[in-house]
Amino acid sequence: MSEGAALREGYQLSADNWGRFMVGIWRQWRKRCDRGRVFVINIEQAWAQYFTHTSGSCVHSARCGSNLVMEPDGQLYACDHLINAEHRLGRLDEQTLAAAVDASVQLPFGQQKSLRRECQTCSVKMVCQGGCPAHLNAAGNNRLCGGYYRFFSDILAPLRPFSRDLNGLKAWRAAFVGTAHTA
Repeated sequence: MSEGAALREGYQLSADNWGRFMVGIWRQWRKRCDRGRVFVINIEQAWAQYFTHTSGSCVHSARCGSNLVMEPDGQLYACDHLINAEHRLGRLDEQTLAAAVDASVQLPFGQQKSLRRECQTCSVKMVCQGGCPAHLNAAGNNRLCGGYYRFFSDILAPLRPFSRDLNGLKAWRAAFVGTAHTA
């Protein structure tokens, strides 16, 4: 079922339910001391982004456009949520992959995702970056904003005492990684 069909049929995840679900995963992961044994991408990527200022996910990158989609016929698109003529970048046999990525990051849909007013003063902007532009409602607000805030606030709490740089990462690793501490 496509995302659009799911919305039309009333199947949608609320921000609150998403946030509660992810916080539940986080708390269970901590309780079981699964760090280093079980990889939870949402947690691991947010922690890495806290220290490196770089996201491994297009959803939480400062700008969209570097995670292209190629259809079986070779057509390239800027995003898996935006497979339409407006976001078509051409075919892979018509250009280099680097040229397609350059064209994609120039598209307006992903350039201003974290510039929305509500993002500017948000305490989790450094890892949220406004979320995915495809998740914006008619008013221009991210439908998962409250859930992102709840989840990121919870998982970032153990990192806040550490500086957001390589020295902070080293200090955090020395304090928590490889210990029984449930950061």
